[in-house]
Amino acid sequence: MSNQMSAFVKGFLAGFEPTPNVNIWQWADKYRVLPKGSAEPGNWRTKRTPYLKEIMEELSPQSPTSKVIVIKGTQLGFTEVGNNMIGYYIHIEPRAGGMWLPTDALAEKHAKKKLWKMVEETPVLKSRVSERRKGGGASKESSTILEWAFPGGSLSLAGSGSGSSFRSDSYSFAIKDDIDGFVDDVDGEGSPIELIDNRTDAFANRKIYENSTPTRANNSHIETEYEESDQREYYMPCPHCTPKDKEKQNIDNMVKFDFESFYFEYDKESFKLLSDEVVMICPHCGEKIEEYQKTWMMDWDNGAKWIPNNPGHVNRGYKLSSLYSPLGWRSWKDIILEWLKAQSKMKIGDTRLMKRWKNTRLAEVWEEDYSKLDIDFLKEKQEDYEIEVPFGVYVLIASVDTQEDRLEILVEGFGLDDESWVVDREILFGDPALPDVWEDLDRFLLNQTYEHDNGKMKIYATGIDSGGSKTKYVYQYCKPRYGKRIYALKGAKPVEAPAVTKRDAKRSKYKTTFFMIGVNQLKDVVWSNLSITVPGPTYTHFPKNKKFDDNFFEQLISEKRDNTGRWKKRKPTVRNEAFDLMVYTRATLEITGLNISKLKEPIFYNQTSQPKRKRRVISKGVI
Repeated sequence: MSNQMSAFVKGFLAGFEPTPNVNIWQWADKYRVLPKGSAEPGNWRTKRTPYLKEIMEELSPQSPTSKVIVIKGTQLGFTEVGNNMIGYYIHIEPRAGGMWLPTDALAEKHAKKKLWKMVEETPVLKSRVSERRKGGGASKESSTILEWAFPGGSLSLAGSGSGSSFRSDSYSFAIKDDIDGFVDDVDGEGSPIELIDNRTDAFANRKIYENSTPTRANNSHIETEYEESDQREYYMPCPHCTPKDKEKQNIDNMVKFDFESFYFEYDKESFKLLSDEVVMICPHCGEKIEEYQKTWMMDWDNGAKWIPNNPGHVNRGYKLSSLYSPLGWRSWKDIILEWLKAQSKMKIGDTRLMKRWKNTRLAEVWEEDYSKLDIDFLKEKQEDYEIEVPFGVYVLIASVDTQEDRLEILVEGFGLDDESWVVDREILFGDPALPDVWEDLDRFLLNQTYEHDNGKMKIYATGIDSGGSKTKYVYQYCKPRYGKRIYALKGAKPVEAPAVTKRDAKRSKYKTTFFMIGVNQLKDVVWSNLSITVPGPTYTHFPKNKKFDDNFFEQLISEKRDNTGRWKKRKPTVRNEAFDLMVYTRATLEITGLNISKLKEPIFYNQTSQPKRKRRVISKGVI
């Protein structure tokens, strides 16, 4: 037969040959090459991350398991499991597959940075995957970045919001990476997590792999999926007391890396580590387990294994924290230092670092305490400003909430490290469908000045809510004032929508440039900032004056996240304008692109002297 025989004829003939009896991890150990730029380039070694072995076995065709779910900390190798799965099903048992990531941009980035490099570095894949061509879709003769062709199969990559990827093709294997970042709904057709599963229904031997770091309680896709599994955890022999006979090793005499079992010394006031010693205490014998010993402990040859907490469930579920990170990756000491830093922030009411630490290190969801903010707590933040715009403010941003019979305005000043000072609040009564109230807004936004120690300040930029029934009139007002930094805002529906996304005029019904804002994300920021108790980074200041009364502060705490992850009113009748306005000021600041840390001085309207340097006074001390 000619040496020029096409790869597809070879693939057809190869289909008559028996499938080699190797699973995914065995294939990866033999063929997979990690490209330059990887944490550990070179030949793949499953022994380096032994907790991945069973997972890859279950994703292999030899296992009857259809669905594997992993809830995990970060940087533990679980995305590479999906990559190995793709390599195996290209080389050993070709079939049609798909991989989804949270967004189209992430799908393309993963394809370019990881998957195509895997093909280039792994000879058995390079000889099979058709070469890429520019433009158009994949065909029997070629591939694109996101659409691959190879003998006997194909691969498609897409973002979780890509409706077209759920409508026609069927897949024998499906990979869902980082599902807590997935959109909630695809074009009104439902959850992408379920839609992807539906695309595999035609295959009795289907394989579904999904993984993610968790996010918030009652709003974490991966937590929900893990609960619908046999809920496995990785148990290991203690180097001091576990029975040497592996047949006698079980959950009662083995250990798992549980944060509560770790021992380290730290100063409870400053949250500083007092010693380099970070060890685990065995719950059975009380002996210290040092980090260098975890390599031996995690090795399956020494008896380490996944043990189910919910045995008998058809789906395989796995949970692993970053405490299992192999030596040379994230160390126990590094993880503890992160915890200490998060604890120090918690002391002043800032929960953001602890939320991230719990999600990314312990692989646990975060449950927000919505009871910690009340009117009295917020009123205690009120202070007598020495002047209208306190020292520390570099720029004034306004936001406007559009109601049926009025426009509500908030003016907020921003300084370094997201510290902010609420400066003013105004209500302009009038129907936004009529010109009078917009003329009043013009006079306010373009002429209002505020006293600062070093001069007068004007409002630098304004964001106006365009939702509701007055959209047309908001756009009519904003369109000719875009050059004056007056922007139309519209709330984005997806829970995980980015803070700000620009929409060009050609995409607008009213031919006006506007900005989609991630309301849920920005409300998280506002809520966290309101929780801070000590002036400084991310703290929000309020002035003592009659404009900021109990009603205003009640509006700030009018909402909480529901079980879908969306911010909703606590009561249908409560007003929430103040909360929305603080969201809009932050969105508008983002739109301006200002980097406050690079400003040499505040943005003045009429500077009267050189900026003065003051020492900022805070309660019970001077800094």
